[in-house]
Amino acid sequence: MENTAGFRDKLYKNYFKNQVSRTVDNIKDKLAADNLQLKNEIIPLLPDDKDVNILELGCGYGGLLLLLQQSGYKNCEGIDHSEDQVKAAGELGSINVRQADMIAFLELANNDFDVIIGIDVIEHFNKPELFELLEKSKKALRDNGTLIFRTPNADAPFGSTYCFGDLT
Repeated sequence: MENTAGFRDKLYKNYFKNQVSRTVDNIKDKLAADNLQLKNEIIPLLPDDKDVNILELGCGYGGLLLLLQQSGYKNCEGIDHSEDQVKAAGELGSINVRQADMIAFLELANNDFDVIIGIDVIEHFNKPELFELLEKSKKALRDNGTLIFRTPNADAPFGSTYCFGDLT
């Protein structure tokens, strides 16, 4: 596990610069395109109550958090392992984003969230880590909370673009 953690630390330290921004000229255009998809995929799954506590795991540069705020959700926060993703989120105006290890963060949470979201995150974990992440997520959710994960489908027509887009 130590080698995996060291590898991830190196990869994720500058993830925004090395992965996200290398494929786009203007991050605001990427946000607009992502929001169209997330508005249809994620927003309909959320409670109508705009005061629910929402946590986004692996929030990246904060695109979904900005969309949630624009949709009226008031209590949203995000965590990401990558320093430069968190910095980019701050530059875009996304509030309440911090750098943290997901499992360590969830370890401290206990019935704190109504909704936990992870967009294109779980494929970065091996099976034992994924089970731990799911167990900690369940503990962090309030009764009748909602857990939403999206992961790339390698069998989709353009799935390899997403599945093999980074080394993890």
